[in-house]
Amino acid sequence: GNISPDKESDYFSDGLTEELIFGLSKLKEIRVVPMATTMQYKGTTKDTKTVAREMDARYVLSGNVRKYQDNLRISVELIDTDTNSQMWAETYKGKLEDVFDIQEKVSQSIMYALKLKLNSQEKERITIKPTRNVQVHECYLKAKYEIYILTKESLDRAVHILQTGLENFGEDALLYATLGEAKYLYYDIGAETGKNILNEVKEYAEKALSIEPDIAQGYKLYRKSDRRL
Repeated sequence: GNISPDKESDYFSDGLTEELIFGLSKLKEIRVVPMATTMQYKGTTKDTKTVAREMDARYVLSGNVRKYQDNLRISVELIDTDTNSQMWAETYKGKLEDVFDIQEKVSQSIMYALKLKLNSQEKERITIKPTRNVQVHECYLKAKYEIYILTKESLDRAVHILQTGLENFGEDALLYATLGEAKYLYYDIGAETGKNILNEVKEYAEKALSIEPDIAQGYKLYRKSDRRL
């Protein structure tokens, strides 16, 4: 949850949640509840055991993010709802540029608490980030927040944020892939139809992959748009 003085920082806490889910979903040993499901519990007053039962999950990760200007404070805890016990908890403090290291520490602590054994490929995948640029990361999180709303107006805002980011920070794989995602959702919700929008999506996916061939978002986007054409 977002406990920042500035409630506009919701984009930051929601974005970190999605990135953590996306990273953990790469692991074969655990089933991770998708973002669309977990978001309905944002700000819930339900107890942890009820949430776990409704999501059909044994472990619940919860936390709070406080962001004030360039300062971060992130508190996280992992609960085993079968025993109703806290398996692990930690509070991280730092500057905005520390967010990537904090995300990796949280993922590693969860894996250690759950006694997960990773192969070399999984260890590499869990630590790969599509960007290490703090400004690009901020731009990406703001755009994703608008994409979650999933209206024509919110997608317009996301496209504007991403295009401005590309103008300010230069060509970037993550921004191109996210721009392609927003454009694809125009098609998905029926705001735009026809092959022109899909060709545009494919073009952004290709740009992302030309910069970063291993970026998962770009590869998935390319396959989705190509299947539709």
